Amino acid sequence: MWQAVADGGFADFADLAIHESEIDEGKNVRLSLTCRSPISASISQQLQEQLLNRGIPDARVQTSGNLLHVFFRKGFPWLAVIAAIILAMIVLAILIVSWQLFKEVADVLGPAAPAVATFGVLVILGVIVLAAIVVYKMAVKK
Repeated sequence: MWQAVADGGFADFADLAIHESEIDEGKNVRLSLTCRSPISASISQQLQEQLLNRGIPDARVQTSGNLLHVFFRKGFPWLAVIAAIILAMIVLAILIVSWQLFKEVADVLGPAAPAVATFGVLVILGVIVLAAIVVYKMAVKK
């Protein structure tokens, strides 16, 4: 599950690193870039190689139409490095229209959500049945 941290346009892309403090150490991060036209496989491959060459652990680049997603794990202030790499790739920098920054948040219940909901419904039904029995016994006594 992803939670938005920040978003903006190309004009404020260089200031992306100011949002670094909003992401906890070790969290998975996704930087999504909306571009004017689809990104070629060679450009995304070049970006992937640059990220790995700069030592960004777990860096992964995915493209989908006009969207380019950069996934990485927060450690060293990587946002400044990633922004610098992207801006250095002139072709990619020209295509960027806007960006969004997301951090991964834990799904609180996850796969256990249906079981918890079922248990809650059973507890509520039990309370209703118990209340009905108590009311019935009080009515019979009178």
